[in-house]
Amino acid sequence: MFWPFVAATAISVGLIRLGALSVWVGVFKSMLSLILAAVCVVGMVFAWRRYRDR
Repeated sequence: MFWPFVAATAISVGLIRLGALSVWVGVFKSMLSLILAAVCVVGMVFAWRRYRDR
């Protein structure tokens, strides 16, 4: 009875860590897309400032 409990506990801990890693991947992906959008907006503002007087 001891070894099945140890195996179930180890599998449970592994799945919990895998779920936490999945959350971090989602957070990093959303932050990367937010940074990319901010860079695009800043680039468009600089281009607009440069070409609005022409």
